[in-house]
Amino acid sequence: MAKKADITHVSFFSATQVLLTAVTKEPHRHRSSRSLWDVTTTARVPPAIPTFSAHSFGELRSGEWCIGAATQNGLAAHHPATGRTVVEPTDTKPTHITLTPDGRTVLFCWSLGQRPSQNGFASRSWSPEAEAFGAGFRVATVVSDDNALQTYRCEALLPLPDGNRFVTVEWNWVFLPKLVVRSVSTGEALAAASIAGREAPSVGVAPDGSRVVVAVLKSLYVFSADDLEQERHIKNDGRKHFTGIAFHPSGRYLAATSNDQTVKLYDTESWQVAKTYTWDVGRMRSVAFSPDGTLAAAGSDTGKVVVWDVDV
Repeated sequence: MAKKADITHVSFFSATQVLLTAVTKEPHRHRSSRSLWDVTTTARVPPAIPTFSAHSFGELRSGEWCIGAATQNGLAAHHPATGRTVVEPTDTKPTHITLTPDGRTVLFCWSLGQRPSQNGFASRSWSPEAEAFGAGFRVATVVSDDNALQTYRCEALLPLPDGNRFVTVEWNWVFLPKLVVRSVSTGEALAAASIAGREAPSVGVAPDGSRVVVAVLKSLYVFSADDLEQERHIKNDGRKHFTGIAFHPSGRYLAATSNDQTVKLYDTESWQVAKTYTWDVGRMRSVAFSPDGTLAAAGSDTGKVVVWDVDV
């Protein structure tokens, strides 16, 4: 990656491919970009779809199909083996996107970027057999306060394993961030909890769907996924802020990056630190595990990414 870049998001696109989202720190402007890397060869992989937006959150897999936000207002699905691309126009710009575990519903935030700010959530069904998108819901969230300095923002969007619910983090300057559980079928808010601090938090969902963990400032907050009742509050053992979290596929461990240049592995039964990883690559910004849990990757604020064998 480029120098002077924050690797703000890292994920395993496949068992051996790591997808990175970086914000490049340039004078007077920040530019976001994405790139896909093969961890076995350390070589960069060409982008799957030219029509994918470089500024939207991630690319996702639905079987053999790649799903993402299109460069114009819309969604795109691409089948690398056949070269077929399907584009679904949307009347608003998709920002963060995610897929339900069965790969058949695409969920996304949308934003008009106007005041009074009107933003919200929407979905589209996806059928790989028919190679087509279908209908979904659209829910608008309106913030009408004329003193709001920024529009309503979606900072995180994650599906729950049951396929019926998804988790969001929503906020603007007139209220603290909120953790919200919403219905996949309607977008309706089912439960909500306030999050301390005004920094954008990192969110993780336990593989069994029982817990949602939020990392914000120097704290980890553990919530029950059913009603968002807070179960635990874990403080960083240093003075630095947490920057990213990810559950190991087994659910037994939670990895957390922070500005102290470490990745800490927490035991999710005791919530004690089971292992600490340290590399001389700068402050760590993001972390992810491979689908089988044998590899992990972490991105730093120097544009460097560390990939290591997980031994737990």
